[in-house]
Amino acid sequence: MRATKRASFLRTFVLLASFALASCAQHAPPRTVALDQLPGWSDDKIGDARDAVLASCARFDRGDSKAKVGPDGVAGTVGAWRAACADIKRDSDFRASLLRNFEALRMETPDGKSDGLFTGYYEPEIAGAPEKTARATVPIYGKPTDLITVDLGQFRDTLAGQRVSGRVQDGKLIPYDDRAQIARSGLGARAPIIAWAEDPVALFVLEIQGSGRIRYPDGRIQRIGYAAGNGRPYVPIGKVLVAQGALDADTVSMPAIRAWLAANPARVREILDSNPSNIFFQLTNKPATGTSNIALTPGRSLAVDTKFIPLDTPLWLDCEDPRGSGRLRRLVVAQDTGGAIQGAVRGDLFWGPGAQAEDAAGRMKSRGSLWLLKPKNVTS
Repeated sequence: MRATKRASFLRTFVLLASFALASCAQHAPPRTVALDQLPGWSDDKIGDARDAVLASCARFDRGDSKAKVGPDGVAGTVGAWRAACADIKRDSDFRASLLRNFEALRMETPDGKSDGLFTGYYEPEIAGAPEKTARATVPIYGKPTDLITVDLGQFRDTLAGQRVSGRVQDGKLIPYDDRAQIARSGLGARAPIIAWAEDPVALFVLEIQGSGRIRYPDGRIQRIGYAAGNGRPYVPIGKVLVAQGALDADTVSMPAIRAWLAANPARVREILDSNPSNIFFQLTNKPATGTSNIALTPGRSLAVDTKFIPLDTPLWLDCEDPRGSGRLRRLVVAQDTGGAIQGAVRGDLFWGPGAQAEDAAGRMKSRGSLWLLKPKNVTS
């Protein structure tokens, strides 16, 4: 009896030991790697990103040096960034200074996946007028005076990076008017009208991009930039059209959406209103700027989810190139945010102005991976 138990015990021990050894042999690779181990590191024209990186570095010139950067200090401290940025500014060899000061942390979803979706946006130009005309009848609203945005991180550390917007009614903060309410009833004296657009679809696209240009009848160009949002969730109208069977999930894109809306004018308002999010603008003479209030760099500025990635940090992007030329592997900088950009492995790449930028942004629906560059010797 004892011999049988002893043999059974030995078999169990050997089996468990085998599992343990197999587990050790198949352990996941470390998430942090040297920059020269990143895919395509040596092929990127990395100097094209230097100005964008240095512009964002300015953020770390101020503030408490011990303050954490990113959720749970995933990217270190302000002091560590200040030192790394100072070295980058001094060194004319940008690639070498990055290698010397930074390492790359592979971004993963909570369930451990490193593959995510990357889309694109651009700076559109729409037809409009400074005053309402027979052609320009769609109001472009500035930030409402009764819109309140609350930074939840000021109330609880676990809510850092999260915000809620609304308006006060009877002493309570309630959700702000959604897109359908604004289109149907307007905002009256609650918000200024800064200009008028000719086409509601073109204005809708400009809202998605976050900034753009208005071409007036006399040829003048007026830039407008993001001022605020109504705080409502962003619902992609492409998904709505796919759910209704109007478009195919495999081929849906902004050009396809615009073509469908042009062919179905009677349903334009209904489809646009299926997205309750509404963006408010401000007149500006500055080029397109992001949430960091820094001029966006075409091909180098990325919109991210700040619940996972801190603004103004450099990142390495590896995804499918929407232009059909293989992989897009390059240094980018987290300089913007967006209502549809949610998750640790999610980004929206700024392509700039013009027809080529519009085409690339409209087609970009790429799978890929993302690495966060952080000062060396920072634990995560």
